[in-house]
Amino acid sequence: MIRIDGKRVRACRSFGGFTLTELLVVISIIALMVSITLPTLTRAQRDGEAIHCLANERQIMFAWMQYAADSDDAICVPRSYRTALKRYADMNDVFICKGVQDESVTNSYGIASIMGGEGRDGVEAYEKLHKVLRPSERLVLVDVESESQTCFWP
Repeated sequence: MIRIDGKRVRACRSFGGFTLTELLVVISIIALMVSITLPTLTRAQRDGEAIHCLANERQIMFAWMQYAADSDDAICVPRSYRTALKRYADMNDVFICKGVQDESVTNSYGIASIMGGEGRDGVEAYEKLHKVLRPSERLVLVDVESESQTCFWP
């Protein structure tokens, strides 16, 4: 006991640190929070990539429509649509979806062969935009795999 100003004061030693148990509890709480948060962040990243791909498809569709308007209503040929639409969608990354991991891919999207391509199985391909019957029911853009970069026949 120590006396200060006539009063007894108990002297105790204070180290000012954490015990091992307290430290382990804090570390385990942080690990639990990270394990809960990580899947949510991964899902949010995938959703962001999907939105980016939809924005690319919208831009390509606008370019496709503008091409038809500037070309006397003619629809561009699916096999060379990228060079035809280059004037309207100048950025190269518009043609590649962010979700694609392969660096050698130059296209993530394709134009359906029925839109400006060749007829097949008794179905005539459209050559002019105004001749497309029921346009809301027609497929124009499709996602393609890296091996089939040219066109698609539904």
